Amino acid sequence: MQVLERERNPQADFELFGVDISQELKRRSALIVEFGQLGVEIDDFEHQRMEAAHEREFVDDIPYSTAQIYYKDLYTLPHEHPLFRMNIDPEERGGLTKLGFEELRARVRETREALKTNGRKNEVVIWYSPSGPAGEGRFEKIYYDAGRIYLSIVQPDDFTVSFDIKVDENIFPISSFLNQNHTQPFRTGITLEEFSDKVKKEWADKQIYIRQRFTDPRPYTVGDILTGIEAEFFSPEFADQMAKILDFQNRLANSTYKGYNGPAADYLARRNGYLDPIREAIRRDGFVILYGCSATGVRTESDLSGLSFNSKSIFDTSFRIVGLTAEEAKKDPNLCKCGNPSAAHFHCPGENGSCNLPIIVGEGTTSCSQCGMDKIC
Repeated sequence: MQVLERERNPQADFELFGVDISQELKRRSALIVEFGQLGVEIDDFEHQRMEAAHEREFVDDIPYSTAQIYYKDLYTLPHEHPLFRMNIDPEERGGLTKLGFEELRARVRETREALKTNGRKNEVVIWYSPSGPAGEGRFEKIYYDAGRIYLSIVQPDDFTVSFDIKVDENIFPISSFLNQNHTQPFRTGITLEEFSDKVKKEWADKQIYIRQRFTDPRPYTVGDILTGIEAEFFSPEFADQMAKILDFQNRLANSTYKGYNGPAADYLARRNGYLDPIREAIRRDGFVILYGCSATGVRTESDLSGLSFNSKSIFDTSFRIVGLTAEEAKKDPNLCKCGNPSAAHFHCPGENGSCNLPIIVGEGTTSCSQCGMDKIC
């Protein structure tokens, strides 16, 4: 199935994926100029993690991220170079996001200095970013459907491990949970283990998010998420990630870098990296939505020329098959070929595959006449 195989449109792709592919490629080029072949390896490593994180968060709707490692003033590698410093777009939320991250950096620095004095490690710093509009300009069509808790685990030896946690503000009392001005980053003064034990005593069974993958809708409690984060933090995979980063650090310390004569990165190929999991979800489930992604907040299909993920009905063609018109969707080779009916169609899955009523593509069906299903729940 051809999905979004059209001309490059960085703004539309930014609104659709929440990813600025053009900026990614500019950074890759700068890494090559500065570090040659090593720059390519660093970009490949980071981009592979970005694609996996995008699939985990937006396609699979896992409510907490994998571990992200930052050094000193929130660099992505232990090498103080502008190309490795995490930068926030000053236009996002009218500059409030950038200010928030600057405050987060300050709290992380304060915590690190304290840890060097008291001999402790793994102290938690918290910042909460609420749901809502992403801003104006190129952000005006973007809406953050879930709030985010940014949980930073600070170490005395110049690195921080960060997780972000999705919060459904309709079911979870985030203000009570944080018990203070939750728009500002703050130090907890306790370690990850202490923080987890303390929070679980009061909040362990409280639902914080409901994973909306159609094949596996399930509630997550605070206890579920903290247990998952602790398992990730102490996992062999996290140790492997650290080892790879330290290898880059050792090689960056060498002032001579081999040049790079390979092909330039291709825009469509990189975009396809984000699209492949989406295509797979369409093949598997017959539809897709990017849960919690900025694009889910786009409220009209015309805003993105048919690329909107916002429809709440699994029977809406533009919701199921990304980027295709109804006529193009009828030609989708992944539609059912059972021949009954002869028109292009798919079958309503119902609850746990219990329905199977054929739904004809292009008729504008918004709910199943047999089981009544009209949304993902």
